[in-house]
Amino acid sequence: MWQDVRYAFRGLRRTPMFTAIAIGSAALGIGACTLILPRMTWAVSAVAGATGLLLATLGVYGVISFTVVRRRRELGIRLAVGAKPGEILVMILRQGGGLAISGIVLGSAVALGITRFTASLLYGISPFDPITFSIVPIVLLLVAVMACLTPARAASRLDPVEVLRSE
Repeated sequence: MWQDVRYAFRGLRRTPMFTAIAIGSAALGIGACTLILPRMTWAVSAVAGATGLLLATLGVYGVISFTVVRRRRELGIRLAVGAKPGEILVMILRQGGGLAISGIVLGSAVALGITRFTASLLYGISPFDPITFSIVPIVLLLVAVMACLTPARAASRLDPVEVLRSE
């Protein structure tokens, strides 16, 4: 290694500009190589997380929409007997929230269980980061409630007469 440094300095006396560029390029290459792996890991993790959140949102929306369609007659009868649309809305949101909470509890338990295996992929945070383990469940619960809101609003706007006539 010292021979390479001596050679570079010897060349620096002869052609200072080109040697400085060569040394700077080599140093930049070393720095870029050391930073590319963490950045790639971060980027892949971010894309995987966003894809997972999108799939979870679509899954919750699909399940709740299917449930509302299947329970359409029951919801129509409830509305005909005297249930308020707000009560139907809360009932559907509570059902979706219950599914989300059970998924969050199970997912948090699994996440805590596998943190020692994923610790080598984390840069700058600890595997048991309290901020991450508190913000992620809140975000997931909010996303699940937002996914349930459209089917719940549709269920609360049902016309009982029309529902009972159609079946």
